[in-house]
Amino acid sequence: MSEIYENVLYRFSEKIKPTQEIQIYENTDKVAVIIDPRYDTLMEAVIRQQMFFLNPHGWNLMVISHASHADKIRADFPNCIFMSIDESLIYYRDGNPNITLNSYNNIMLNVDFWKRIQFENILIFQKDCFMYKMFDAKFLEYDYVGACAVLCILENDQCLYLMNGGFSFRKRTAMIDCLQKCSFDQIYEKIDMEKIIDVKNLFIKAEDIYFSLVCPFLQKNMPPVDEISFFSIEMEYFADAACHHGWNKSYHTTEQVLEILSANPNYKDFLN
Repeated sequence: MSEIYENVLYRFSEKIKPTQEIQIYENTDKVAVIIDPRYDTLMEAVIRQQMFFLNPHGWNLMVISHASHADKIRADFPNCIFMSIDESLIYYRDGNPNITLNSYNNIMLNVDFWKRIQFENILIFQKDCFMYKMFDAKFLEYDYVGACAVLCILENDQCLYLMNGGFSFRKRTAMIDCLQKCSFDQIYEKIDMEKIIDVKNLFIKAEDIYFSLVCPFLQKNMPPVDEISFFSIEMEYFADAACHHGWNKSYHTTEQVLEILSANPNYKDFLN
């Protein structure tokens, strides 16, 4: 059902574009960040939609992309903070810049990356994110929040849940502290693997899996499982979610997509 989401994204973006003026706040501690060297009309539409909700609540915009797109991005979003991706991480396909998933993870797992962002409250979003509404400010109390992708059940009934980072909230100081104190190998040593029933995805060295594992062991402030869906969803469906990560993967049925969009005053007029 990705076609419905994509169509609404483009039409909504075109509607708000003539009047949308994204502000830059000098005294805010909040920034929304997208990392992608493939700047195109879809990326522009996603940024406009995200900032439609975020910017009025004091969120600045940071776009991290390929240097060749800098002028276009600044023209489309004059008040954005632009940062270029290191050329050593870029590969080219048909002359167009891109990065591998491994390179993306390396960026996010580099402590210097987080040190360069001079905001404590950081929202990471990607091109496959669709915001339904603004999320509750209570989520800013946590150190890391993302869509709940995997739930590992321990034998003692404790839960070790992994949160997807595609649309995620992070505390800058928490990310830095994690990276300075714990590696993947160290965290694996802390987990009693014999007590884990489901280890699917646990050993993929992705940045969101790393922070999902390290944050609890360093006693970072994490949301209860039953709150996460109010912030973001992925494979699961929850009509009261603020955002959906992975709309391009058609996780939801046509009926579910139409239900959640038609109930939203921002989008119901774009479904015909």
